[in-house]
Amino acid sequence: MLQSVGPYLPTFCLCIIIFGVIAEAHETKNERRRQERRRLEWEAQERRRINMDRSEEEKRREMERRESGRKERERIDKDRNMTDRLSALEHSLWEAKDRIEKLEHKKRRSVVVKTPPQTAPKDPWANIVQGEAT
Repeated sequence: MLQSVGPYLPTFCLCIIIFGVIAEAHETKNERRRQERRRLEWEAQERRRINMDRSEEEKRREMERRESGRKERERIDKDRNMTDRLSALEHSLWEAKDRIEKLEHKKRRSVVVKTPPQTAPKDPWANIVQGEAT
């Protein structure tokens, strides 16, 4: 039997070796594809994570910006409120000053007008008429 297969044995062995090499090449190629796919998936996940981190960072910055804007508006409103209150106090102070001046002026006028009435001097002749000599 070995004699009948003998002339084909080197070809058969060569075919087996070639098929083995081809199979190994296919396996290596498939393994490279799997590795490449895993690498691409990992990079995609990494990009998504980075983008998510960026979007979270952007959201955080946006929130901080809004918060700082809100605080700035509150500070401005507080300053404006204090300014309005100071203006109102200043206005009421000026009104009080005007009222005081008017009252003082009125008091001065009333003092001039309300001088005690002068009594007429006694008539010296009135005593004579009554019979009393001065």
